Amino acid sequence: MAAVAALACSDPLPPSKQDYAGRWAGQEVTLEIEADGSIHYKRSEGSTQIEINAPIMEFQSDDFVVGLWKFKTTFQVSSPPHWDGKSWTMVVDGRLLTRSSDPPDPTDAAEI
Repeated sequence: MAAVAALACSDPLPPSKQDYAGRWAGQEVTLEIEADGSIHYKRSEGSTQIEINAPIMEFQSDDFVVGLWKFKTTFQVSSPPHWDGKSWTMVVDGRLLTRSSDPPDPTDAAEI
């Protein structure tokens, strides 16, 4: 199993990238993009599992770079998040992902 975990502060998603936030899933892939700019990614390929938990370092057009220091990877977004008439979808690294939940509203206060 390959895994990358980075514990660092991330910048919130920029206003133009808010549609990226949420839980996304596709064939053998899950991707959660938090409004705070962190991602949680899992992909299975046969007996190999890849897991990345890291901050988004930057957006390069529609693509996003995640990691810490020199340890980074670029997620290639060939189709950015959009409503297809039934659901929110995007294509990341050649895989069609569908948003399975809306991002949490950071203004919602937890009940005490």
